[in-house]
Amino acid sequence: MFVHVTFLAVVSALCFGAAPVQAQNASATLPEPMSPKGQAAPFYASDGAIVVYAPLSKAVYRAPVLSFANQRRDELQRTLRMKLGTAACPLEIMIGGRSDGDTRVLTARLREPGVGLRERIELP
Repeated sequence: MFVHVTFLAVVSALCFGAAPVQAQNASATLPEPMSPKGQAAPFYASDGAIVVYAPLSKAVYRAPVLSFANQRRDELQRTLRMKLGTAACPLEIMIGGRSDGDTRVLTARLREPGVGLRERIELP
């Protein structure tokens, strides 16, 4: 799965690579929205069931990872004929800033008082 995510990220970077070049040619810089922790702004699925977080150094991976996860979720929903994921119990995908070849994937189910339940996948 990590290979698919990397492949999609490369394809996305190639496809959308023209937009930053055009912005530089016009001498206009587009500000990157940031959270207080220096993270890039999260990307959300249209129904709010999937959220992708990444540091600024890996911000380009947010859209391809969200697209891949959303497509796999849609395929599973069609096959199983079940609703998977809701905004009340979202799947959080956290892309880490490391690039040392670590292929581990950490998972957790987080329960917060007053907020509810969340599933988290962390890629180091």
